[in-house]
Amino acid sequence: MELQLRYQAKSSLPIWGAYLPGSPANWFAEMANWSVDFLSIRAYLVPESKAQNNCVGLFVVFGAAIPKSDQIRYPYARVTEGFFIPLHAKLFPELLHTELSASKLWDTQFFHPNIGLVGFEQQDSYALADLIETPETVENSWLHNLPLAPNLPQLHSVMIEPLMPTDAIDDLKALINTQPLSDIPKTEEDKQPNNKWSSILKPLSTFGLWVLLGFAFIGKFLLQIIAFLFPKQAASIANAQAPSFLQQLDTWINQKMASIEKQRDSELNRLVKLFDKDKDAALQYAIPLNSAYLNRGTAAPSGKLSRRSLNLNFKNFGNGIAADVWDLGSYRWELQQRYEKTATQAILAGDFKKAAYVYAHLLGDLGRAARTLHEGKHYREAAAIYKDHLNNKNLAADCLEKGGLLNEAIDLYVDLANYEKVGDLYRQMGQQQQALKYFEDVVQQALGARDYLKAASMIELKIGDLKRGEEMLLSGWHNNNQAEQCLKRYFEITVQNGMSLNKTVGIFYTEQLSRGKDTGFLRVLADIAEHNEDESLKETALNICYEIVSRQTAAGDFSALKMMDRFISQDPMIVQDINRYAINHYKEIKQQQAGYYIQLDREIKWVDFCSFHDQLIGIGIKNETMQLLRMKWEDCMDYLYLFKADIGEHYTLTADSGISSRILISGDAVPNQYRKLPETHDFEREIDLHQVSWLGPNKIGAIEPTDQKKISVLLTHGEDIRLNSYTVLGEPLTSVICTWDKSSIDAYQIFSNKNKMYWRKDHLYFTGSDMLLRTADTGMLEMLFVESPVINFSVSSVHTALKIAVLTNDGCLVVSPTLKEMPISIPIFAADLSAHCIQILPDNHLVVANNVKAQVYDISGKKAQLLFEVITDHDIVRIFNVPKRHHFGLLEADNRISVHIIDKEE
Repeated sequence: MELQLRYQAKSSLPIWGAYLPGSPANWFAEMANWSVDFLSIRAYLVPESKAQNNCVGLFVVFGAAIPKSDQIRYPYARVTEGFFIPLHAKLFPELLHTELSASKLWDTQFFHPNIGLVGFEQQDSYALADLIETPETVENSWLHNLPLAPNLPQLHSVMIEPLMPTDAIDDLKALINTQPLSDIPKTEEDKQPNNKWSSILKPLSTFGLWVLLGFAFIGKFLLQIIAFLFPKQAASIANAQAPSFLQQLDTWINQKMASIEKQRDSELNRLVKLFDKDKDAALQYAIPLNSAYLNRGTAAPSGKLSRRSLNLNFKNFGNGIAADVWDLGSYRWELQQRYEKTATQAILAGDFKKAAYVYAHLLGDLGRAARTLHEGKHYREAAAIYKDHLNNKNLAADCLEKGGLLNEAIDLYVDLANYEKVGDLYRQMGQQQQALKYFEDVVQQALGARDYLKAASMIELKIGDLKRGEEMLLSGWHNNNQAEQCLKRYFEITVQNGMSLNKTVGIFYTEQLSRGKDTGFLRVLADIAEHNEDESLKETALNICYEIVSRQTAAGDFSALKMMDRFISQDPMIVQDINRYAINHYKEIKQQQAGYYIQLDREIKWVDFCSFHDQLIGIGIKNETMQLLRMKWEDCMDYLYLFKADIGEHYTLTADSGISSRILISGDAVPNQYRKLPETHDFEREIDLHQVSWLGPNKIGAIEPTDQKKISVLLTHGEDIRLNSYTVLGEPLTSVICTWDKSSIDAYQIFSNKNKMYWRKDHLYFTGSDMLLRTADTGMLEMLFVESPVINFSVSSVHTALKIAVLTNDGCLVVSPTLKEMPISIPIFAADLSAHCIQILPDNHLVVANNVKAQVYDISGKKAQLLFEVITDHDIVRIFNVPKRHHFGLLEADNRISVHIIDKEE
């Protein structure tokens, strides 16, 4: 077994030691800030490695007093007597204290992330005084003739001189001394006798060539006119035996063009050979092989290579280069190999700008040019390429940050809406108020995405308000968003604040635990009890387990019962007893296995799905790219790249196949684009796919029927809620303020639940915090209040009787709207399931699911009838309406869809 270190953000262990890297001067400079008893410190010299015995640092173990954690750069915790690991790390695999003690090899040992496990014997320990050598005393009168300190001017203010806007690559100096073209050494076959008359007559012959070319083209044009006006005479001229003057001229011109091609071949051959002799000289005449900016205009044909500057110039970069386009033929590969080799040698020599020139201008690889400049720590130039030419603001901002250009980096991070990074940089600059402002923006973003765990983490770690962080975690628990993770973190924070975990658990159970969330709470309680040595906590947890199991089994729910072995681990027979009881009493609810499975791409993190007739459409992120799934349920599956995506952004699919052929992919960072997914042999219906950025995460959209050609959007406007309509391009059409009983309403109460919105029978249906709402185009709201917070809802399809299933913290209920009201047709059911997703199926069936199981109900009557349960292999993520009679699908956490069939005979 090999012990390893793994990072963990939070540690409950106290600080016992510290590692001080570098020289002794660095050690004592850091220790000077500690308020400790230095006589109680034990110190150990740390070697570089097993093979290198030279000292690279000092490891100290504290005695009576310990410095504050913010005074220590590399703090260490003690996992057992004499065994130390970094404070923000844990051992993997985890070992018991007895196993840790038995695994010790030395009296004192510490685990360094890079050096590894280092051990010391007792005689290796030093007192700090042993590391200090006092200098020899020198007899001198140091108080004699001391110079007076000069009077310095008083400092009134400090200002940063603004940088003048310059072109980054235009600032690069010439990489090589330029040489005239005539100095390129010629090969023997290229050398010709020097004739002074040839140098004089050559310009004249070139001029004559162009004059004759002009006459040739004019002659051909005249011949075409003659052939049209006098076809018989033209035919006799064409049949003549002797070639005409124009034909002779055409032959001569072709010979001249062949001579130019031969001359070009000679020039390319000389260029290749020059690279093997003198790369710096050859670079001045190198021909770009690939560039998006070449051939913007065409220069006159020539057999000569022209000399160009080696400055990586942004002023001309992107404007295009007028060029005589050469057919390089076999020379392309040879030149590319020499360009690559030249760039590699330049990097090895530390000349990163020259390498960047080769990548950018000669090979047309801007990505490698930017990465090369980044590697060479030319951060501003690298950022300029990333931002202006690769349209990658993330990497540009990262370069500016590494280069210390924090204000410029902040501007880019603001454009990217990466407000957490903006706050970090402002804090790094000492501007605390600005940092807190942007940290609060991150909190609001997280709440908009219903990510309570991230919001609480920002409040706790960045804003520093632990009390508010606790409240946010409780909100995540009650709103079923990362509920169990939020509750576990809540208990961790209360312990860090000095409260007894046993007392906190008891108070939470009696005052905070709502009906229907027993099983999730019990899972969290089992986790914290297993990793805690407090016997009183274990006893409290066991008593709570007994109460929850008793309550659930009486209702026919055995999910808590199956966890009892985690609370009574010392009883070897508990698992058999649980199984025997479940077998004898678990007969009322039928269970069913999947009919078949469909495996989706395991590497995609799915964001959203929608159904489109017989197709399933999904979007997900893979390797920072947004992928689109187009799947036919029976036999076809296609993946399509859409755009670069950020895992932290919020993306949504808006669609309603019974109303429109349009599907919208929305998000702040979505590139606006329209594409048509065509009808094919596999997919019988085409789709109009719109990527829109105007329908952001703070808006709820619904597609209205195709004949109306508009998108209805619900959004907050100050303290009001507005119902706006737009074209698919985001052009505004109408706008009304939503009212209830002719009075304004609480926007937060309505807009806190950002589930989707659907158009049915001339009304828009959506949910608020504890209500189901509908409105027509007038903005007048109708509300149906429910008794607990709404988690999600599902609406029946357009072509069936309208039913709406609402999932709340206390269970499910069914609403059957009419023209005048929204009555509840089936009251609360599935109260003990703690479900997080719901889906109405055709033929009056309903599926609700928590993480581990789904229940299928018949909702055709006045009471929901449970038909059967499905226990999945992995956590349930989503429920799908499969376009096949009595079928539905469950997306599991391993990206596998299990398809289930409702047996009507049961």
